[in-house]
Amino acid sequence: MDIQEVITLRHSDKPDFELQGRGVPNYLGAVAISPDGKSAWVPSKQDNVKRGKLRDNLDLTFENTVRAISSRINLATGAEDYAARVDHDNASVASAIAYDALGVYMFVALETSREVAVVDAHGAWEIFRFGVGRAPQGLATSPDGRKLYVSNFMDRTVGVYDLSALLDQGISNVPLVATKATIATEKLSAQVLQGKRLFYDARDTRLARDRYMSCAACHNDGGHDVRVWDLTGFGEGLRNTISLRGRAGAQGFMHWSNNFDEVQDFEKQIRDLAGGTGLMTNTQFNSGTRSQPLGDKKAGVSADLDALAAYVASLTAFAASPYRNADGTLTAAAVAGRDVFIAKNCASCHSGTAFTLSGSNNPQNIGTIRPESGQRLGGVLTGIDVPTLRDVWSTVPYLHLGSAATLGDAIQAHNGISLTAAEMSNLVAYVSQIGSQEPTAPGTPPSSSPNTGTGLSGKYFNSMTLTGNPVLQRTEPVNFGWGTNSPGPGVNADSFSVRWTGKVEPPVTGQYTFQTTSNDGVRLWLNGTLVVDNWSNHATTTNDSAAITLTKNVRYTITMEFYDNTGAAVARLKWKKPGATTFAAVPVTRLYDN
Repeated sequence: MDIQEVITLRHSDKPDFELQGRGVPNYLGAVAISPDGKSAWVPSKQDNVKRGKLRDNLDLTFENTVRAISSRINLATGAEDYAARVDHDNASVASAIAYDALGVYMFVALETSREVAVVDAHGAWEIFRFGVGRAPQGLATSPDGRKLYVSNFMDRTVGVYDLSALLDQGISNVPLVATKATIATEKLSAQVLQGKRLFYDARDTRLARDRYMSCAACHNDGGHDVRVWDLTGFGEGLRNTISLRGRAGAQGFMHWSNNFDEVQDFEKQIRDLAGGTGLMTNTQFNSGTRSQPLGDKKAGVSADLDALAAYVASLTAFAASPYRNADGTLTAAAVAGRDVFIAKNCASCHSGTAFTLSGSNNPQNIGTIRPESGQRLGGVLTGIDVPTLRDVWSTVPYLHLGSAATLGDAIQAHNGISLTAAEMSNLVAYVSQIGSQEPTAPGTPPSSSPNTGTGLSGKYFNSMTLTGNPVLQRTEPVNFGWGTNSPGPGVNADSFSVRWTGKVEPPVTGQYTFQTTSNDGVRLWLNGTLVVDNWSNHATTTNDSAAITLTKNVRYTITMEFYDNTGAAVARLKWKKPGATTFAAVPVTRLYDN
């Protein structure tokens, strides 16, 4: 299995127009060798990574972000015949290629548009297309060359098409003659299957304009495309594509800038980038603050949007690291690296079974934020979401800018890191072997140690006066924008109240200012002292406490009371730490329920 030869498919510098575009080939499908053995074609998508407000002052658009292409290779010279590259308009991923028996026609599966393109293999131009099932990913011709078989991945079928009219008379007609099921019993639930179908599709005009961008165009099989995109025009910056695999069980908030708190927030990206009309109605989308990420909750509004979220939520498993010993144990270097991980307190950010603090809405600045990092939702970017370490062995390049080519580079990029060459080598070995096998992050503080909180104890009442028996009790951070929805099972959508009690633990010694955001009434006590008092009906309002001196890792009693009258309900607890200029949500790991 040694590499014998490398053939490079070049970056296309064709100007971006409606019918063509720039980009580098990615997601290469299987090479299809022509019957005469003189050439081969490679199906793929083409990523326009040079486009964006920062890179060339042009916004990414639905038709000039990813495009489907087929690239021809001259097997005599071992080089790409770039002039013959076919740009398949109105599609973003070419996934498979097959020839007729004589090599005159080439059939190309176009995954996102539910089509197969028929191409003149010698002239290198697309003749026509015909419709097939959802997400075509495999093609084959019959032994006599008279039939074409199309594997429709997300329909769980194989379509059988008659090529006779095309081959015998040159007629652009390839009729469907049979459909064969590929499975007897579907393993996915109906909701998850529907979500996965939506994930792979761009033919549905709700999801994309002109059949271009599906979710799978950048996250094939829930993975990542190893590209750094310029999202400056969308209020962000340069962003390295994140794999979705395993993160439903490990990652809390989404994206490097911590800017999504539910998968349903992709509704805005579907509309703004893919050009779809959306899985919500416009009335639903524009209700309250629902059109904004981190605004009113989108869950429960659209069955199809919830199905899309259900599919992403099903991606709970990480792959095992292949770098361990054959018996699955850590190598000697990794065992030593585990000790380095503990000694350097890596678990202060990469903790617990998830190897991340992402769920706490607790972005960190480790020194990697640069001008090209851009913004967060059009505002100041103060920190980066802490990524899980469970799949770093397979998710190069690293960091939000994709600026680290190796794990060593990524570790070295952290402010304050001082490691000997041996320590670095061993730590890299350990981190690359975490995979799905490590049960929990070593050095994660036990429950009695700092930074291990799980939230405050919240008791919900179906009254505005905190009276009667609680109808719901749970442990949680206080960071809610319920809109007009019920906060939880058994709780009124209006005229309810909540009392959160517990302790708060500062990470450093110094002066803190607490801030509540509420709609309607709110009161906040710290160590028995009332520090915020706005117990009245009001629109969404922030209230700040006076500056309070707190000591590192000392737990202070805290109580927050809230009531909602009618309309939208908002209850958030933030603090401004010593030296900070902005408020941030109090992390769940710094809140305790007793």
